[in-house]
Amino acid sequence: MRLALLADIHANAPALDAVLAHARHERVDLVIGLGDIVGNSAMPRETIALMRDHGIESVAGNHDLAAIGRLSLDLAGPRAREVLEWTRASLTEDEWRYLAELPLELAPRPGLLCLHAGFSDPVAKLRTADDFRDQARLIREYDPRVSLCALGHTHLPGVVSVVGSEVYLYPGPVADLPAEGFHFLNPGSVGDLTMRDPRAVYATVDLDTRRVRFFRVPYDRGAVLSANTRQRTTTHLLEQTA
Repeated sequence: MRLALLADIHANAPALDAVLAHARHERVDLVIGLGDIVGNSAMPRETIALMRDHGIESVAGNHDLAAIGRLSLDLAGPRAREVLEWTRASLTEDEWRYLAELPLELAPRPGLLCLHAGFSDPVAKLRTADDFRDQARLIREYDPRVSLCALGHTHLPGVVSVVGSEVYLYPGPVADLPAEGFHFLNPGSVGDLTMRDPRAVYATVDLDTRRVRFFRVPYDRGAVLSANTRQRTTTHLLEQTA
C-alpha cells in the first residue's frame, strides 16, 4: 500500500490542490493529513473544503486547535496570531466543528502512527537525538507494534531512524526505511510561504517496500498571496476604525 502524507498546509488552498493532483498522478492508495490545516494564510475555508471533498483523514495541529480556542494564541508569533484571530471569525459553525473533531492521532495501518508533533503534545518540536529517542520510547510504550511515526510541525522533510541508541537522518529525496529500529517521517510543509524553495512539499511511503519519496510541487502562489494581502488590509482597516 502506498500512502501520501501531507502536513502543515496552513490554509494554502492552491498548494493543497496542486499536491492532491500530483498524488493522484502518483497513484497513491490513501492520503493522510498530519495537521495544521489552517493558520498562516487566508484561505482556511477553501482548504477545509478541499480536505473534506477528497475525504482526507487528518490529525489536529496546533494551529487548528488555536483557531478554535483550544490552544492559546500566545503560543504563536504576531503574524500567526493575527491570521488565527481572523480565521476564528471567518469559520462557519460547520467548519469549526470539523476542526474540533480532528483527533490527536491516527493509526491508519498496523505499525503506523500519525501525529502532528509529539505524542499527545501538538506543540512539541523534535530537534535533538534525545528528543527522538524519548518519543520512540513513549510511542512504543503506547503501542509496541508501531515502528513508523508520521508527523509534521517543523516543516523539515526527512526520515529520522532510531536504531538501538543511534539516531540517523535521511533527508531524501528518496529514503529506504531500515528493517530494524523506529522511524519518524516528516513530509515537510505543503503550504509554507516562507521557505526559500517556493514549491509545496509532501511525501509518499510504500508500506510494502518501505521506500519513502519526497516531492516538491509547483503551484499558483499568486492566489494565496493575494488572499493574504486582502486579509491584512481588512484587518488593519478594522483596527483603525475600532
